[in-house]
Amino acid sequence: MTSAPITILATANTSWYLYNFRLKLLHRLRELGWNVVVAAPSDEYSSRLASEGFAVREVRIDSKGTNPLRDLATLRTYVSLMRAEAATAVLSFTVKPVVYGALAARLLRIPFVGTVTGLGSAFIRADSVTYVVKRLYKAALSKAAHVFFQNPDDLDLFRSQALLREGQKVSLVGGSGVDPAHFAPRPYGTGEKFTFLLATRMLRDKGVYEYVEAAKLVRGRFPATRFLLLGKADVDNPSAISRAQLEEWTRAGNVEYLGETDDVRPFIAMADVVVLPSYREGLPRVLLEAASMMRPIVTSDTTGCREVVVHGTTGLLCRPRDAADLAAALQAMLGLTDADRQRMGALGRQRVIERFTEDSVIAAYVEALRTACAARLARS
Repeated sequence: MTSAPITILATANTSWYLYNFRLKLLHRLRELGWNVVVAAPSDEYSSRLASEGFAVREVRIDSKGTNPLRDLATLRTYVSLMRAEAATAVLSFTVKPVVYGALAARLLRIPFVGTVTGLGSAFIRADSVTYVVKRLYKAALSKAAHVFFQNPDDLDLFRSQALLREGQKVSLVGGSGVDPAHFAPRPYGTGEKFTFLLATRMLRDKGVYEYVEAAKLVRGRFPATRFLLLGKADVDNPSAISRAQLEEWTRAGNVEYLGETDDVRPFIAMADVVVLPSYREGLPRVLLEAASMMRPIVTSDTTGCREVVVHGTTGLLCRPRDAADLAAALQAMLGLTDADRQRMGALGRQRVIERFTEDSVIAAYVEALRTACAARLARS
């Protein structure tokens, strides 16, 4: 008698996310002999996932909307998909796929492994939407087989507000992790001008406005500095910054918008310091990539960001939403010697290797899914 095949339904709010942050994990699951089905809204990365050999199924998700009818449709789609694919377990990332994927899995009694990748704008605003999101999380995750968190602040919040059940299996992981061999060190200080880089989606919540204002302040004293912006504009998000605004800032001369890229490494290599003045994060991948490439970092002293940086050792922390304090941190970086900054970069890479490798993150997910699938198959 042969054992039942294992099918993992992996879902997120974009195919872009799964391709850029979880592709190696998906391949590892398939290497175990498991069938891997990907469910996400269609975008330009859906075909890339298909070309990697994964079955891709479309699920429509209004990622930032609050229309309950649309969200109910998403829930129904998940239920239909899980039934059609005979999912053994569900692996989910990002807010709505976690909430509605977990609810669908609960209805069908399918083991669910979810990741709180960051609490996003709803928790930044702390309004009535936050209340609803918390209630949904509690209902969705109370029966989850395993819940991963990317920083201790988010885990503590879920525990303190009883959004998890007593004794629930939870783990902290280093975001999606990073491959230190792929993000290898590059020569430091090769540019003619001292260069700062902010590489992220162009959102207000990422601190882009504060970065632009800090650039004006710093360039007032140090005109021979460059401030680069790299990342997708006009994204589907309430705090999105338009391409027109970015082009206007570029024309003003204090920052340069470089567009978007599939490979951030050449741009990190151009930078002397990588900057992320975000309001709140899960655990930002770009900071891990920068540290792995031995670049010192300036980032906000806030949830998710502070996990990557040891202040004064691998980079500097600044107050969130404070352009003047950000400017002071950037000027402090300018005041260091090249040797000091190189030392910060080297210690940052060492920290990545010790705590944030992609292989260690993948191993944690494999173990959680193996346990969840074994429990499901034992019931069959």
